[in-house]
Amino acid sequence: MLLVPIYSESEQTQISASKFLLPFEGKLSCQNRWVMMTDLIPWQEFEDEYASLFSEKMGAPAKLFRMALGVLIIKDKLRISYRETVKQIKENPYLQ
Repeated sequence: MLLVPIYSESEQTQISASKFLLPFEGKLSCQNRWVMMTDLIPWQEFEDEYASLFSEKMGAPAKLFRMALGVLIIKDKLRISYRETVKQIKENPYLQ
């Protein structure tokens, strides 16, 4: 039997760049390349198709499509390893 990860979009949330608050009441710049890139991708359309590939009852929970694709885009654009990608995401609010 093939085990397919569980997918539950309702348990996972993404906030928009405009609502992302930085420490000391700062906000992300709408002119940042990463923020502008998020507006180019039809996230919900892809999320719906991605979610249809997973079970709602079996397996470990899957990550949101936005997170999965975002990591790949960051890794590719910066030409860095997966480990370095994780470090960059942890340190840079624009990548989060």
